[in-house]
Amino acid sequence: ATTAYGRTLIHHFKADDALELLESAVERWVGEGVDLDADRADLLAQLSRACFFNEQHGRAIAIADRALPVAERLDAVALVADLLITRGTALGNVGRAYEGLGAVRAGMDLADAHSLTAVSLRARVNLTALGQGDPVGSYRIARSALEMAERLGRRAAARILRINAASNALEVGDVEWAVEGWTAELETETDELGRMVARWNLLSIDLFRGNETGSEFAEIEGWALENGDANVLSSLEQLRAEVAESENRLVDACDLLLKSAAGDALNTPSLAEYAGVTALRAQDAQRAQLALATFEEAGAHGRLWDIGRQLLRTGIASLTAPTGTELGSFREITDNLREMGLPLRLSQAVLVLLATRGGDEPEVAALADEAEAILTKMGEKPMLRELERLRSGRKLAPDEPPAAALKTPESTPSGPASVVQD
Repeated sequence: ATTAYGRTLIHHFKADDALELLESAVERWVGEGVDLDADRADLLAQLSRACFFNEQHGRAIAIADRALPVAERLDAVALVADLLITRGTALGNVGRAYEGLGAVRAGMDLADAHSLTAVSLRARVNLTALGQGDPVGSYRIARSALEMAERLGRRAAARILRINAASNALEVGDVEWAVEGWTAELETETDELGRMVARWNLLSIDLFRGNETGSEFAEIEGWALENGDANVLSSLEQLRAEVAESENRLVDACDLLLKSAAGDALNTPSLAEYAGVTALRAQDAQRAQLALATFEEAGAHGRLWDIGRQLLRTGIASLTAPTGTELGSFREITDNLREMGLPLRLSQAVLVLLATRGGDEPEVAALADEAEAILTKMGEKPMLRELERLRSGRKLAPDEPPAAALKTPESTPSGPASVVQD
């Protein structure tokens, strides 16, 4: 019962409460000299899961390593598969992505072979979370798994899969799918958490598109503060960054993203990279350098992360010490993003190009036209306004927010925002 309760708390974004509950239970029932049975190994499995939700990834791996041999010896297939998924996700969160993805896929294959649908869905959730370096592939996995979860009535898994699918939908330019899905979810959802998740994501899309949001942010912020869970509060920091960006407060957005990245291992690479992009769009080389350092420290590797690293370095060079090679580097970046099918990132790279180099050359003007077409199709009004300003060469108006003093971000707890793990 305790194990099931801990699992339920995690599903409802109460990971810190789950950790407290499960630690106490393990202390009571699972001592160092106790022979583990299936029930005690299952309790350890949930404690391992609670640990990685609370940014204790090394501990999560160690606990999974203790439980796995017992589950294997007892032929507890569902438990073995679940532990492999937890261990793999924790490995991915400490920068061991190849090893982590391998463990998660092993757990998924085992679950699929034994028709363990709940475990199989969990594996797919975490594959979309760990696969941030491949938004197109993650989008396809999340959409397919979402259909499976809805068909089987697995509401908790479906909720997280929709979050991850919607996040990647923006990456690949399929905004309407995200809007339609969350609108339908809001109309049919009955419990408070489900409705709040739908409202949160619809607000995020409204901010993305520059739509009027009224009091919606204040209500969601109030709910998050009342909830008080570390994961929810970290997600709130990222939502505040979205509000700042929609209001052209790019420096504030950068600081909020870096603050969240400091305690969110899963999303650190994407948060730090985008913090650098917003800093470069604000022509703030010092903040961009801090974002690049945070991104490098995360140790993410793969084609998309290499492109992001190149974008930040090229933008910083354009602002601080141009060598004449920057336009060629921007050309390579945009060519790669176009080939990968990532129109939003291409548009953001063009904004960085315009902010750091200007738009005088014909090649830059052509890229600006391409970005304008993409953003118009996606309905992204704030970036369109920024693009228009940068193309005209207009500086920030006197009433537009000035750059704030740079502060090193404080560490904050982790949370489900860019993508969510299970």
